[in-house]
Amino acid sequence: MWAYGVVFTGMFIVASGFAATGLHPLAMVLFPIPVALYEALGMRGRSRGLAACAMAAALWTTLAVPVVVVYGLSAGLGLVIGAASRRHWSFGRCVAVVTLASFPLMAAGIVANWKEARHEFTIWMSARIAELQAASKATGESELQSVYIEMCRWLDLNWPYVVLGIVFGCMLLGALVTVAVVTGRLRRLGADTLSGFFREMRTPEWLVWLAILVALLWFLDRRWPNDALRIVTWNSAIGLAVVYLVNGFSILVYAVYAFKLNPFLFYMIIFGLFYLGLQPMLCAIGFFDTWWDFRMRFARAAQARLNRPPEDNET
Repeated sequence: MWAYGVVFTGMFIVASGFAATGLHPLAMVLFPIPVALYEALGMRGRSRGLAACAMAAALWTTLAVPVVVVYGLSAGLGLVIGAASRRHWSFGRCVAVVTLASFPLMAAGIVANWKEARHEFTIWMSARIAELQAASKATGESELQSVYIEMCRWLDLNWPYVVLGIVFGCMLLGALVTVAVVTGRLRRLGADTLSGFFREMRTPEWLVWLAILVALLWFLDRRWPNDALRIVTWNSAIGLAVVYLVNGFSILVYAVYAFKLNPFLFYMIIFGLFYLGLQPMLCAIGFFDTWWDFRMRFARAAQARLNRPPEDNET
């Protein structure tokens, strides 16, 4: 019990410190993983105690009820992961549920404070541009710095059309990492956990119809420009791109496991993809997996390789 008391007190102090300095995202991400672990291990009192700890830290530092509710809902995502682990949900289903539960919360906060968020982002981005320009004057402007400056200006100009898609992508990646950490820890403890692995996580086939709809909306926006339509289209396109990027990365990991490739080769492939800016290839692979089912093809190829006679393998 004393160990839980140390965990509770330590998380309250750290979360309160982050919240007091305005670093609310860092404070909120502290709770889902330990809450999920306690919930999955059947220690429901402790999991709910940490959820209350999150709310208490927010109340102590902000005295704002909406912030307290957001902290409680964020910690509550751990309860969802823990309950899903006990019920042996699939890995992909759990990631999808956590993402769809967390994104509306963040999106509602942005939409409710749209003008303030837009203004704060412009101030922050202007400061980053000024820093890059000062650095380029001091060291001599490079092509890379020019690209970064133009990218910052583009993001500032098109913020309304991309912010919700970026937030959705961040929620998806955050849910993926959180679920993976919890699942890995539970497997090491030999406890009940989710079924399946990240490499087996596949996007539902019906999602391709949403992608086709977004493509049609994109064409309409190019033909008859409209701000409201562009907000929906661009943000949806970014969100779908992240979904298919994750699916493509999952397929790559599956191939590594199926063919038992050297992990060093895997890391070199990932480094090459990101260094050369070839991430869209993963998006394309994830998208066309709807029709071609790359995992099944890799599994068959790997099995055929194992079934070859030894003399064929040597040649």
